[in-house]
Amino acid sequence: MKKVLLSVLGLAFAFNSFSGVAQPTSCALAGGAPTPVAPVSVVCANNFNANDLAITSYSSQGSLNTIQVVVSQLQPNDSSLIVGLSDNGAFDFTTANAGAALAYGDYQFSVFTYNQVELNALAAQLNPLLPLLGYPTIPTDANGNVSLSNVFSTLALVFPGLTIEDVEYAICSFLPTLGASLQYGITDPYTVTWQAAGCPSGINDAQANAINVSTNNSTAIVNLNNSAATTVGIFDLNGKAVAMQTVNGTATFDISAYPAGMYIVRANNGATTTTTKFVK
Repeated sequence: MKKVLLSVLGLAFAFNSFSGVAQPTSCALAGGAPTPVAPVSVVCANNFNANDLAITSYSSQGSLNTIQVVVSQLQPNDSSLIVGLSDNGAFDFTTANAGAALAYGDYQFSVFTYNQVELNALAAQLNPLLPLLGYPTIPTDANGNVSLSNVFSTLALVFPGLTIEDVEYAICSFLPTLGASLQYGITDPYTVTWQAAGCPSGINDAQANAINVSTNNSTAIVNLNNSAATTVGIFDLNGKAVAMQTVNGTATFDISAYPAGMYIVRANNGATTTTTKFVK
């Protein structure tokens, strides 16, 4: 049985290491992550300090007890490349890349929650197997706790160029093949702009450009917090547009024929682009 398990595990790791972008199915726990409030500022290279927070507080604690803010960069295929973690929502773009500055562009901040005891148990289950497959074990501290950053570092060996979608794929589709699980919560992201000079938007724009999606099995309703003419598109995880509308305020989509899975919603009003996602 052990040899069979290792063979299956090895094949799964090898397959996903070379299979390109994973196709995630979100299994986030409803209510697991607290809802963040709007950012108080965008991040600017010419005016950066530790008080430039993308996420400053939470409207509720959520049902899971450990919180990290995942910082990612939106990719052309709408996946989110993870570039770091933050305990409090602050992130220093000037030294985040092995002591060097990250590239200018739009970055997303998502609140990710989990249960520390469950994460420790998961690491204890995986660590005896990882060296047999050529991967390092997940480190633990003096109290027996593992950090989310070390878990992500291990996942990054399996999924080069680790994205949030890879993390959700690993939790939702890969861990169950090992008889393992990890409850987690994740919020829709807030986007901030890291650039050479000036701030094109601030707190008022961040609130004005927010979008919210409510769905059932047949309908997706996209609410925009502005009245400007806005092009709203729904995309699959390969970046293919499956629907598009130009509206002022609210867009309603018939999703009854959509296959089950995760979809990206992108809203562009000519000045800014905002994204979120939903799962059917």
